[in-house]
Amino acid sequence: MTNESKAAPCFRTPLSTIEDWEPNARPGPDGQLHVVGERRTMATYGEPADPTTIGLFRCGPAVGSEFTFPTGDATGYVIQGKASVRLLDEGTTLELQAGDLFQFKKGTRTQWTYHDMFIKFETVIP
Repeated sequence: MTNESKAAPCFRTPLSTIEDWEPNARPGPDGQLHVVGERRTMATYGEPADPTTIGLFRCGPAVGSEFTFPTGDATGYVIQGKASVRLLDEGTTLELQAGDLFQFKKGTRTQWTYHDMFIKFETVIP
């Protein structure tokens, strides 16, 4: 039996201390990259070509371009703020606010409007 060092099975990080946010660049319907907000990936599991990701997203007041959930089902929790999510194929709008849980199926086409500083925790599973 060896005494190998292993990663901690859990951790706690105050939201205010998280660093290393990256621009949230996503391809828009015009094929160009659009930056809306910032992302902080906390963990990635599985195959590199089709990973499960866990992370945070934040954005100040803004209107995002069209966004389709491309890699899998997204499940999350709104930590702070309010956003209106237009479901483009259904023609309806979903209002999200702090404390809400949400899920979007892979392929769901949306357009997000962030009314104030918006922060969400999200897991995407292929």
